[in-house]
Amino acid sequence: MPGLQFDSGVDKGFENDLKRMKKEMRSLGTTVQKEGSVIDKTFKNIGANIAGFVSVAAIGAAGKELITFTNDLESSLTEVATISDTITNNFEGTKEAVLALSTEEERGAEGAIKLSEALYQIVSAGFDGEQGLTLLSEAALASTAGFVETAIAADGLTTVLNAWGKSADEAGLVSDIFFKTVEKGKTTFSELGKNINQVAPIAASMGVSFEEVAAASATLTKAGTPTAQAMTQIRASLIAMNEVLGDGWAEVMTYQEALIELKEQAGGSQNELTKMLGRVEAVNAVLGLTGKNAVTAAEDLEAMNNALGATQAAAEKVVDTTANQLKILKNNILAALEPLGTEASKVISQLAKS
Repeated sequence: MPGLQFDSGVDKGFENDLKRMKKEMRSLGTTVQKEGSVIDKTFKNIGANIAGFVSVAAIGAAGKELITFTNDLESSLTEVATISDTITNNFEGTKEAVLALSTEEERGAEGAIKLSEALYQIVSAGFDGEQGLTLLSEAALASTAGFVETAIAADGLTTVLNAWGKSADEAGLVSDIFFKTVEKGKTTFSELGKNINQVAPIAASMGVSFEEVAAASATLTKAGTPTAQAMTQIRASLIAMNEVLGDGWAEVMTYQEALIELKEQAGGSQNELTKMLGRVEAVNAVLGLTGKNAVTAAEDLEAMNNALGATQAAAEKVVDTTANQLKILKNNILAALEPLGTEASKVISQLAKS
């Protein structure tokens, strides 16, 4: 660049960097053409010349999207790495695992960047390394099946796992119980995931199972109680049980039996029940889960105990939709081209440093 001459010597260093950058760009171009040829063969049935798309439009909108995707993915995973030495030490392996997950029909609905953001929530909850990836896989399946953000699904799953002392390997069953609750009640996975934290800690500490809480949620919401309010009622009833029945009641009776016991102690009178419990929310839980609703509550609990496979069944109804297939196609293309985006980003980074 003859027009740029400085006595400071910076010009010489810049010219050397520019020459090196040009060399790398030529090498990148060769790689793009080679990879583009392979991709073209892979996707020839969609009627588009991907090789031409890559080699020509890499400097246009498509190339911009690829580089943006690459940079955003790196940033998201780097954020996870800040709280995980395991991921720091295996950054590329984690990236490959997330990209692979994003290409699965049943798990890639939100794409690699959203999966990375969900992984942050999972690691924050104490599930790192292989356990974290296992949980991410289950959260991604729930995301597809329940039309819910992967991060919200992950939040709900980790809340239950931590409260009841379960391992990541049990995340699939927890997800199944969530979906069985959606099936039997009038709620969504998103609503359950956002509100389960109201009940989980206290229920688990008393020895009340997640299945019992989920069944109660299904019964109450089915009768028209909003999910958040149902969780408040269940929590209030648990506190009232401790006050009226004493500590350790869960060792000799189930949650449903305890509700019936409270109603019997009140002699079937709603006024007496209100005086005894002192909380309107607790009273509503007792009334909503006993009497004429007792049979429904028992049936819902039985359903929770037989929930295995509910998430998979829901996901299978979604995977073949056009919207999901288009998302997965895009994810596959981005995953295949991600190495090219990474190389291009390195060149741009070097230029920026120069």
